[in-house]
Amino acid sequence: DTMPGTKRKGKGDSWYLEVTIGTDFSGKPIRYNRTFHGTEKDAEKALARFYIECEDGKVHKESKMTVVDLCDIYLIEYVDRYLKTSARRSIDPAIKMWIKPLLGNKKVSKVTRLDIQKWVNHLADPQERTNKKGEKVVKQLSPKTVRNYYSALRGMFDFAVDMGIVGDTPCKNIRMPKKTHKEATYFTIEEVNTLLGALEALPAEELKFKVAIYLGLFGGIRKGEIMGLNREDIDFERGEIAIRRTRMIKPKEGVYEDTPKTDKSIRTVALPPEVMSEIWLLIAQQKEQKLQLQNQYHDSPALLRNDHGDPLYPQVLQRWFTRFLEKNSLPHAGLHSLRHTHASMLVYLGADKMQVSTRLGHSQLSTTLNIYTHLFEN
Repeated sequence: DTMPGTKRKGKGDSWYLEVTIGTDFSGKPIRYNRTFHGTEKDAEKALARFYIECEDGKVHKESKMTVVDLCDIYLIEYVDRYLKTSARRSIDPAIKMWIKPLLGNKKVSKVTRLDIQKWVNHLADPQERTNKKGEKVVKQLSPKTVRNYYSALRGMFDFAVDMGIVGDTPCKNIRMPKKTHKEATYFTIEEVNTLLGALEALPAEELKFKVAIYLGLFGGIRKGEIMGLNREDIDFERGEIAIRRTRMIKPKEGVYEDTPKTDKSIRTVALPPEVMSEIWLLIAQQKEQKLQLQNQYHDSPALLRNDHGDPLYPQVLQRWFTRFLEKNSLPHAGLHSLRHTHASMLVYLGADKMQVSTRLGHSQLSTTLNIYTHLFEN
């Protein structure tokens, strides 16, 4: 067929033009259609013009792909291959519970901004759910979770645009639920003094917890980074620790290792000599445990381990910290508040914005300012 396409007579002066060029990723020929009104001679010319437009890629083929199809391709071709486990935390539930059930049957090319806005608003509304006991309960996603799920959806549509599945993304100018703005929680100077006094009084068998709290308070390092420290990362001569990996928990699977949050998070952090000597004591204590338990002791490279020599579980540390705060009548706080406290101590001691940002391993100064502007101001 030398014709650049075919035309078919319709009602009155209408002509149906069809051009077939190339195949899609499953090998089916791609057909483009257009209706033209006019004489047969003009229809011939219109067909030739239409063919050239198609060949130049000026006509976007409306993909028949549904959102469910896109979800599956996105997971296999992108998420599974290129994303860190921690980045998947909100992508998996977003797709399974909210994107597939609510948008799944729509054609990707037909999803509008209004569809997305309605979807976000629906996520933000209180939902009636049935819990494990079969009782009806009303649950509401936090504004932060709604944002996380929306950004999972936006990432998927960006992927669709990059791959030429659709010409544009509907995820633009979408209004988000208001953040319930929680200030960074941190301890006051008096509370830090109480905390340090209580840490000093801990018995030897709780040394690992003491070291972990010191690392958060005086190193400002993230929970996953504290758990991820290995003995080889401790440089006693220079009084520094190297942040090279994180250890996190994956539900049902246990502890896994990963790279730190961003490139700037890979850093060395200088620590006060008092903290270095506690770390030194902890390593000596572990060597002692290994001598006693012999081959029952799993000599993990991790700095923080349980009494059998396996990496300490992050939850074990958090549970211990919660009880420790209660015992010493300190305000309830997560381990992350130690990082915030560290930042506020730095500001109090006169460190500038850039120094704080570098020390915390933020990828951009704006991250530091978004979280700590109030500290620099007061």
